Amino acid sequence: MIIDKEYPATHSMATSWFAIDADGNVAILNFDDNGPVPLIAGSEETEESVIMDVLPRKCEYFPYAILNFTKDEIDEIISNSAPCKRDDFNLMEVLVKVERDKLSRFFEIIKEMDRKNDNVVCLNKEEGIFYLNMWDDKVEKMLKNIVKPICSLSFWNGDNDADEEMALNGFPFYVYRQNYSPNIPIRRTQIPKSAFKEDRLSKDVIKKALRLPFRFDETEHFHTAMYIPTMSYASEKIIDGREYLDLDTPDGGRIFVAQDAIYGFGCGKYCRLCYDDDSECKHTRARQFSIKPTVLIISDLCGLSYTDKMNNLSIIRDSVELSLIEGVPCEHSYDAFKKLEEYPISTYFSNCRCRLETNIKFFKPRVIMVFQNILPYLSEVYDIENNEITIGEEKYPLYIWEEREANMLDIKTLAQMEYRGESIEWVKEDDKSPRG
Repeated sequence: MIIDKEYPATHSMATSWFAIDADGNVAILNFDDNGPVPLIAGSEETEESVIMDVLPRKCEYFPYAILNFTKDEIDEIISNSAPCKRDDFNLMEVLVKVERDKLSRFFEIIKEMDRKNDNVVCLNKEEGIFYLNMWDDKVEKMLKNIVKPICSLSFWNGDNDADEEMALNGFPFYVYRQNYSPNIPIRRTQIPKSAFKEDRLSKDVIKKALRLPFRFDETEHFHTAMYIPTMSYASEKIIDGREYLDLDTPDGGRIFVAQDAIYGFGCGKYCRLCYDDDSECKHTRARQFSIKPTVLIISDLCGLSYTDKMNNLSIIRDSVELSLIEGVPCEHSYDAFKKLEEYPISTYFSNCRCRLETNIKFFKPRVIMVFQNILPYLSEVYDIENNEITIGEEKYPLYIWEEREANMLDIKTLAQMEYRGESIEWVKEDDKSPRG
């Protein structure tokens, strides 16, 4: 039950992200408007932003991020791109070569733009190959005699599916594209001549990758939701009281994939413990980022922000997030995501601890992290001493979310321990009948 579906946009979930397979090969995954989008993927990313913003190494010894393509890979990209003539030269989506004796002046000019180097990526330091994507006419004139244009590098090749599938032609990545229908598996559209390996990425970048347990060269289709919790507009089916995505297989059959293993109870609508009027209990935050989470994050009503999620993926990718209470009585769902001060949280929490305690018992987390502002409410009910919280008969290591950096080593050590909780049947393959 994904109680809060944090869609990247109000109208769609079209985005791109990257994944690493069992052999360490890197792929670019493109998800269409209806998803599915993995919960740990970047929000509203494009192929261009993944390749030019996310993947490059940030180097202290070099002024700009480096993607670290080999000369052969650069040549392959160039051979599949439109040539760039000096007469038509501009700085939008273009590859250029900068000779060694002109590098210093090149850096000086770029620095004068007073930017954060977001529009410059070094694709190969030894060869002096750079990707530029700028709108500055003044700088363009200044660079005209400094750089040598090589080719245009547009990531948007047309308005139809065939043109779109050619957008990354020549790049050293496997490419998968999701159909507009999220019920259809994602499909491989490109096999690189030489695959880009994860050991060429920085450790920080590797932490952001989707990990998939198979080989890209052997896998033409797959459902992302089988391996990673996702957000999706796919058809759903209730099985044993849980929400499952009702998905098609390449052979015309069907499988059912769990949304998550989180227990929810719909407390307020029926129990009337928190209020006397006809308001319904609107759900607050509940998200499972891993099929087998070892970290439980207890958040406030607003929950983890997108920035918090993406900047702490080494923790998030092993976690499940629950707000302190399941919901609050209010007229509109968006009213549930307000500051704690606007609600009598102590009353609500004393009445509604079922979801929290049931899920803790189910997942048996190795470590619990709590937002600072909800710690007082937990202290009213549970014994907290020496960085441990006692819930029922179990003691769990406890850390404050805002103090995570100071305790990161201990938290990561606990997070990397084996999952010890219960499991549900994540993928049900007992019904392979085609759709009627």
